[in-house]
Amino acid sequence: MELSGRHLLIISCSKTKNSQLRNNEEITLPAIQGYDGKIFLTLRKAFREGLGQNVDVLIISAKYGLLRATDEISYYEERMTRQKAHELRDRVLSKLKLIVANGGNYRTIFVMMGKDYFEAISGLSTLIDIPIDIIEMEKIGKAQQKLRNLLLRLNSQIVVS
Repeated sequence: MELSGRHLLIISCSKTKNSQLRNNEEITLPAIQGYDGKIFLTLRKAFREGLGQNVDVLIISAKYGLLRATDEISYYEERMTRQKAHELRDRVLSKLKLIVANGGNYRTIFVMMGKDYFEAISGLSTLIDIPIDIIEMEKIGKAQQKLRNLLLRLNSQIVVS
């Protein structure tokens, strides 16, 4: 099976963490498992259903900066502010540029995050030549539905050869 190009989804972390992390601050989990907010629950369910085969996920965290979905995290309580996002910006953009340059071959970058997180990727469009699609975060239920619809749409773009 050949994919008709990959897509990159950049999301913000969530305040809600996996209970395994909350109950034992010495353990770590992959970020996609460690965060338990509704967007992450929606993503994991979609992945279990076979959606998102052509989507890579990056997560912006107040503590860690830019994470791959597989990067390990431990429990923390740190809230993203505009100031914190500004402080993380250069590090996040540098890492993101490296990821895209080193074999991402992305057709589109989708960004779905709360307003305070956007400062961390401010200027992204000037660093890379890939279309960027901002998915507005409205009420969480609508955001979950938008995410699911996006993954369904991208999944239908997989080409078998």
